[in-house]
Amino acid sequence: PALALNVAVDSAAFQYPDLPLPARDIAVRLAVSNPGGTLDSTTVNLEKFHVRIGANPVDARMLLRTPISDPDVDASVSGRVDLADVSRTVKMEGFDQVSGILAADAAVRARLSAVKQKRYDRVAASGTIDVGNLVLKGKQLPKEVAIRQASLRLAPEAAELRSFDATIGSSDIKASGKLLNLLGFAMERDTLKGSATVESRRFNLTEWMSKDTSALSVIPVPPRIDFDLNATVGELLYDKLTMRDAKGRLRIKDQRVTLQDFRMNTLGGQIALTGYYETTDTTKPTFDVGFMMTKVDIPQAFKAFTTVQMLAPVAKYATGEVSTDLRLAGALGRNMLPLFPGLDGKGSFQTSRLLVKDFPAFAKVADVTKLAFFNNPTMDALKGAFAIREGRLFVNPFTVNLGPTAVTISGSNGLDQSLQYDLNLKVPRSLL
Repeated sequence: PALALNVAVDSAAFQYPDLPLPARDIAVRLAVSNPGGTLDSTTVNLEKFHVRIGANPVDARMLLRTPISDPDVDASVSGRVDLADVSRTVKMEGFDQVSGILAADAAVRARLSAVKQKRYDRVAASGTIDVGNLVLKGKQLPKEVAIRQASLRLAPEAAELRSFDATIGSSDIKASGKLLNLLGFAMERDTLKGSATVESRRFNLTEWMSKDTSALSVIPVPPRIDFDLNATVGELLYDKLTMRDAKGRLRIKDQRVTLQDFRMNTLGGQIALTGYYETTDTTKPTFDVGFMMTKVDIPQAFKAFTTVQMLAPVAKYATGEVSTDLRLAGALGRNMLPLFPGLDGKGSFQTSRLLVKDFPAFAKVADVTKLAFFNNPTMDALKGAFAIREGRLFVNPFTVNLGPTAVTISGSNGLDQSLQYDLNLKVPRSLL
């Protein structure tokens, strides 16, 4: 059926009884019409929308035609909003503090078919959105967010983030970049593409960790995102790890986060990461990561990494440095910890001169054989290879000098902390 709806509002106002500031000078001119025959003939014309919050006016308009077959939108917004005034005008549930200035002067005119075909010569988008001294604090956020300054410039093909300078908790962040296909993402559920460069002097990830490990949950990677990020962090904090000069490339695509040549200095050496984390199945996220550790302090690595504690318990008793090249793949549980029995991997290791002190297995061997050199032995540099499967770490045979003999070691240890190793050595009879 045909329809026509016309709305006119002039000089209106509203105010919450328990808030001090009213919204004033509200004016609306809205016409919705359809000559009949098909819903696609509907036209929505918001000719005027005006409101004043505090001392700042906001104006907007929108014209929408053929909303079903090929939405054709012509819209604009302009104004300046003091968010402190907004919080005194409308209730901001979950926030204790909202302040800052948001200014917009933007317009877009686009037909969905042109966006689909990427015919940006037929799309008009222009204007800027600026943020200054924005502060958000409340139960909705674990830490205070403060955006000192941010500026977004709109264009038909891309939205350019010209500047972004903020602090999140005790962390600082600066960024610049581009968002491609923003209109397609908003109008057609198309993939949002983009790239950015991010810098931080100090970023503390620990502030965002739940202190209740039982409350940890899977972090999903959002769909319809294709984003390329180059990051540089002077100091990166995560749980027990302090990482410096962290830099690398991060790619988000197809619900997968890929790290490419991400390097950092930590634990007395350097760690490089290459691999991915994927949540196409949010009940069982998967990962496949390559670790390259160079001259990392063994005691620090044992304290910092649960994986080292589970797969190489001997590290608890060793002093020295280790370099390793490890590839590890598997799944994560709902608490974001690896499902250790299903881990699969392989790698190699190389150590400096090692002191192994108070290792119960060596103490037991020394007690049974009366070979004193098994008590707190010092070993020359070692080289070896290993594989991880079915919850055990299997070590290929390698040889180490112990006292007056060379010992060939091979075997495995399990997540249940069991050891099953063979020690092959020739001992002078005089020592027995």
